[in-house]
Amino acid sequence: MRVRSLALLASTALLACKTDDEDGGDAMPQVTGAIAPDGEGISADVQIYQAFAMHTGSGFAAYLSNNPDATCASVTDYLRGEAPYDPSDILVGGAC
Repeated sequence: MRVRSLALLASTALLACKTDDEDGGDAMPQVTGAIAPDGEGISADVQIYQAFAMHTGSGFAAYLSNNPDATCASVTDYLRGEAPYDPSDILVGGAC
C-alpha cells in the first residue's frame, strides 16, 4: 500500500509541475493529504503547490514545495547548497 501511495504521489507531482513563466497567483494546492511516518507517533497535513523533477543518467529526483511562488531557479539554488540560502521563497514556514 505504501509503495502504491508513493507512486501515486510521484505521478501527481509530475503532473503538478509548472513552468517558471506561469503566475502562482491564487493557486490551489495540486496535492493535499496527510503523512504519518510508521512508528514515529507523529502526523501532519500536507499541501503541495509546486513540483520540480530532474532526471540525469539513472537517477531521478523530485522536489515538492508548499509555496505556490516557488520556481525552478529558486529550488535549484536551494538544493545546490553553495552559499547560505533563505528558503522562504520555496517553503512556507510552520506548514508541511
